[in-house]
This record gives sequence, C-alpha cells and structure tokens, in this order.
Amino acid sequence: MYKRQDDRERQLLRLFRDTTEQSAGFSIHNIAMRGEEYGTCVGEWFGPQVACDVLRDCVQREASVDMSVYVARDATIYRNEVLQLCEQQQGEALLILVPNRLGLSELNDMYLSQLLTVFQQSHSMGIVGGKSNAARYYVGVVDSRDVLYLDPHTVQPVVNMDNAQFSVDSYHPTQHSSMPLCDIDPSLAMAFYCHTRVQLTNLLDQLENNSIYVSY
Repeated sequence: MYKRQDDRERQLLRLFRDTTEQSAGFSIHNIAMRGEEYGTCVGEWFGPQVACDVLRDCVQREASVDMSVYVARDATIYRNEVLQLCEQQQGEALLILVPNRLGLSELNDMYLSQLLTVFQQSHSMGIVGGKSNAARYYVGVVDSRDVLYLDPHTVQPVVNMDNAQFSVDSYHPTQHSSMPLCDIDPSLAMAFYCHTRVQLTNLLDQLENNSIYVSY
C-alpha cells in the first residue's frame, strides 16, 4: 500500500520537474510560457487572476490529473456553473480558485473576518498571495491574528527524478513562518478542494451561509 502511494506521489512530482518538456506540465518553465497567453511575459509578476487561469489551463492539458478547476469570476462562485462543470467531467474532484483584491495598497480591515472564515472551512486549501512582491502560501491562522505561511523561495538541493525511487522528503516542508493577518497583500487568491459532489454541495452551502462569494 505504502509503495503504491509513494509511486503515485513520485509520478505527480515529476509533473513539476524543472524542464520545458510537455511531460512536466506544471514546471515553472511551462507555467511561465502559459502566462504569455494572458499577456504576462516570462519573468513578469503573475497576478492572482493570471495565476489561477494558468493553473486551470495546465490541469486541462494534463490527462493524468483527474480533477477539474473552476476560476471564479468577479470574486463570485456561481453555483450553477460549478455544478455544470462537475457534470461535464468524468471525475467529481474539483479545485475552486477565487482571485480577488481586498483593498488598494493595504488589506481593508473589513475583510479580516471573511479571511478567517475561509481558513475555517473544512475544504479550504489556503490562500496564495504575498507581501511587497514576495509570493507566499498561507495555510492557516493562529489566535485569529497571525497567519502561517510557506515560502516558495526556500532554496533546496535539486532532486534527481531520473532515479526511480528518488526521495520525496524535501517536498514535505516541516518549517513555516508567521506574520500578522492584516499585513497580507490585498491581491490574493483563495482555494477550496472538494473530492466529491457531496463535499462540493456542503462547501457551497457553508460559504453562502457566511455571505462569501456564492451566487446562482
């Protein structure tokens, strides 16, 4: 059982290896090139909307990933569109991405409670954002005040994926940092993952009950 799980993890990680080959559909090289389709040149900063659109396109192009991606429009999840997307796909797994801007140069305090609600959802995958042009992945909060995050710029030795049994340890971070929730850059994207139709329906109901991003 564990060997099959490890082999599956290695298969997925190879999709992210550093190469321009199409077999690595989620490599930084291919993601950067996909950004050009949305007017973002290689080397330029990806805003939340472009990042979400590119991720959706990468998933659509990768046949081995049994999952759909829904990118919200105008920071709103349209229930009929999400359910229709699930009906069109063979599998029920769905990643929902909600790009948004919650303020001008700083996060507006009126949105702090909603961000806390996002982290509290059972199907939340956290928030992608940053601060002062530093990309960060926010995964949780402490005492409703500080947000925990992972830094994608952490430097690690390259992993030789040509080795059939390469180590996956470096892909499981054991350290994180924290910062005040109010210091998050207002330009961000929220993420939710549902493995089944039942989970999706429950998530939409929870978000709607909390007055977050759901419409018909």
